[in-house]
Amino acid sequence: MSRCLIFLGCLLIGLTASGQSKFEITGPNSFKISQSAEYYIDTTDALSALDVVKKEFTVNEKEIINLDIVEHDVWVKVAVENLSETGRFTLTIDNANIDEVTFYEVSNGAIQNQQTNGDLVPYEESDRVWQDPFPVFNFDIEKDAEKLFLFKIKNREPLVVPIGMGTQESVLTKIRMRDLFFALYSGIMLVMLFYNFFIFFSLRNQIYLKYVLYILLVYLTQSIFQGYAFKYFWPNSPLFNNYASLVLPSLTVVTGLIFIYDFLNVRRITPRARILFVVFIGASGLAILLSLLSQFQLNFYIGQPAAALSAIFIVVLSVIHILKGNRQGFFLLIAWSAFFLGVILFILKNFSVIPSSFITNYGMTVGSAIETVLLSFALAARINTLKKQREESQRLMLMEVKKNNDLTRNQNLVLEEKVHQRTLELEVMNSDLQETLSNLKSTQGHLIEAEKMASLGHLTAGIAHEINNPINYVSSNVEPLRQDLGDILTILNDYKDIAQNGDNEELKKLLDKEKDMDLDYSIQEMKDLLNGIEEGAKRTSEIVTGLKNFSRTDEDEAQSADVNNGLRSTITILKSELKGIETTLDLGSVPHIKCYLGKLNQVFMNLIDNAIDAIKEKFPESDEGKLIVRSEHVDNKVVITIQDNGCGMPEEVSKNIFDPFYTTKDVGKGTGLGLSITYGIMEKHNGTISVDSTIGEGSTFTIELPITNQPEGE
Repeated sequence: MSRCLIFLGCLLIGLTASGQSKFEITGPNSFKISQSAEYYIDTTDALSALDVVKKEFTVNEKEIINLDIVEHDVWVKVAVENLSETGRFTLTIDNANIDEVTFYEVSNGAIQNQQTNGDLVPYEESDRVWQDPFPVFNFDIEKDAEKLFLFKIKNREPLVVPIGMGTQESVLTKIRMRDLFFALYSGIMLVMLFYNFFIFFSLRNQIYLKYVLYILLVYLTQSIFQGYAFKYFWPNSPLFNNYASLVLPSLTVVTGLIFIYDFLNVRRITPRARILFVVFIGASGLAILLSLLSQFQLNFYIGQPAAALSAIFIVVLSVIHILKGNRQGFFLLIAWSAFFLGVILFILKNFSVIPSSFITNYGMTVGSAIETVLLSFALAARINTLKKQREESQRLMLMEVKKNNDLTRNQNLVLEEKVHQRTLELEVMNSDLQETLSNLKSTQGHLIEAEKMASLGHLTAGIAHEINNPINYVSSNVEPLRQDLGDILTILNDYKDIAQNGDNEELKKLLDKEKDMDLDYSIQEMKDLLNGIEEGAKRTSEIVTGLKNFSRTDEDEAQSADVNNGLRSTITILKSELKGIETTLDLGSVPHIKCYLGKLNQVFMNLIDNAIDAIKEKFPESDEGKLIVRSEHVDNKVVITIQDNGCGMPEEVSKNIFDPFYTTKDVGKGTGLGLSITYGIMEKHNGTISVDSTIGEGSTFTIELPITNQPEGE
C-alpha cells in the first residue's frame, strides 16, 4: 500500500543540483553517481548500445533520475574516471522493481561487458551478482583510465534510478546489512502475524482474521518492493511477480480499509463515512482488475491516487474518532502516522528533497513494522476494553435481575390470587370440555354406525346382484325341462299302452315316433339343464357362505379364524364391482389367528373398495386395471398386501388418510371415516397398516397381524 503513496511525490518539488559529464573516482568509498548520469528515451525501441552513444542525452540535474511512466526504452549513460588506487568496483541501482535493465561497458568503441537482470528476468537466466534482488554490476578499471557505462532500462511504472558505486567489498557489506535488516523485519511481521492468528483461534473474532490477512499482504508488498519476494518466493516466475507487484499493493489497500472499518466501528460511530470506504475499495478493486487485464498505466493512474487519498482519509477519520471519544482512533492515528511518515520520507528522498539515508530508504518498511506492532497492541487493548464492557454489562444485568426479583416477589401474592381464580375458571371449562367430549364420542358412535350402514347398503346391493344371476339359471331352465319331460312322458305312456295291447305294429310306429322326436337329444338336454341348475345352486351357496362370514361384525370375543376365508368372501361380495379389473388372488399358507374376522372383513372391504375407485378413476373406459391381493406368513406375522395400479396419492394425502373425516372424494361419496375405522380396527388387533403410493402408478396397503399377541379385549 505504501508504494502506492509515491503518487504524493508528484505534488513535491525536487531540489536542483548541477550535473557533471564525468564522475571521478577518488577513493574506495561508496558514491552516489546519479547526478553525473545522463538519460535518453529511445522512441524507436530499436537502437543498440553503440548507436545510442551517438545520440544527444539529457543531463540529470537531481540526486537521482526520476521520470514519469515511459513506454519506450530509457538509456542511462555514466562516464567514469578512476583517480584512486583501487581497480575493481561495483555499480548498483537501488531499485529492486525495475522490470529489465541491461548493463553495457563501452571501451574503445566496442562492448566489453554486458549483463542483464531485473524482476522480469528469471533468476536462473539473469546475470545477477551474488544473486542480489537489486541490479548489481561488477567492472574493472585501471588507475587514471576512463570508461563509459550504459544502462538500457524497460519499466511499466514511473522510473526511479538511484545509481551508486563502490568497491565490491563495500557493496557486499551494504547488501549484507540490507539482508539482515529484511530478516529482522520478516521476523517482526511473522511474529505479529502468528500472534494475531492465535488470538483469532482463541476468541473467534473475525477482526483478528482480517488483521492477519492485512499483515500478510503488507509483508508480501514490502517484500516485493525490496525484491526479496521475487528472490525467495517465486524466483523463476517473473510473470507472476509482474502481476503481484501491481495487484498486491491495491489488495493491501482493500484489506486495510476493511480492517479499519471494523477496528474503528465505523458503522456505529461514523456511518456517513461508509460511502468513502466503498469508493476507495471500489477504486482499488478496479485497479486490480486493470492489472489483470495488463492495463498497467490505467492501474497506476487509478490505483495510486486512490491509495494516496485513502491514506489521507484514514488520518482524518482517526482524528474525527478521537474527537468523538473513540480510543481506537488514537491508536490508529499513532500507528498509521508512523507508516505514513515512512512513506513521506521515502517519497521525498526519491524526489531529491532530502538526502538518501537508511531512514529515507527504509522508512516505509520500518513504518509498516511499527504500524503492525502498534495495531497489535491496540487490538490487545481492545480485548481488555471489551472485557470491561462485558463486566459492566454483566453488573448492570445483575442489578436489573435483582430489581426484577424484587418486583416478582411483590407480585407473587397478586399472581397467586389470579392463578387461583383462573384455576376455578379452568375447572369449569374442564367440566364443559368433558361434557363436550362425551357428546363427541356419542357423535362418533353414530358416525361409525352410519359408516357401517353405508357399507351394509353397498354389501346388500352386491349380494342382490350376485344372487340374481344364479336365480336366472333356475328360471330360464324350468320351462325347457318341463317340455322335455312331457316328451319323455308321452313316449313312456305309449310304450305302456303297447305293452298292454301287445301290438307289434304299433310298437314299430312308436319307435319311429321316438326317432322323430329325437329323444336322445332331449335326454342330453335334460342333463345339461340339470347341470346348470346345479351350478346356480352352488354359486348361491357360495354367496350365502360369503355373506355369512362377512356379516360377523358384532362379535364380542376374538375367535380363531382363517383370514384367507375373509379375503375370499370379500372378493366374492365385490365381484360385480371387479368386472373389467384383472384381479389376482395370491393367498399363501397362513396360520389361523385369533381375531374379530367380521371387523377384518370390514377392513378388507374398505381397502379393496378404495382400490376399485382409484382404478376406475384412472381407467374409466378401459380394462387395464389390476388388483393384487396377497397373503403370506413372515416371521411371527400374517402380512396382507392389497396393491392396485390406480391413480395413486401425493405424499401430503397419504400422510393424512387415516385421520377422521379426511377424504378426497366428492361430497356425498364418502364420510372420511372408512380408513380411520380401519386404523382403529388394526390397533384393536395389535396390528399395523401402512401405505406406499405414487401418483400415476398406484398404491399398496400393507397389513401386519401378529400371530401370538391377542387382540385388545381378550
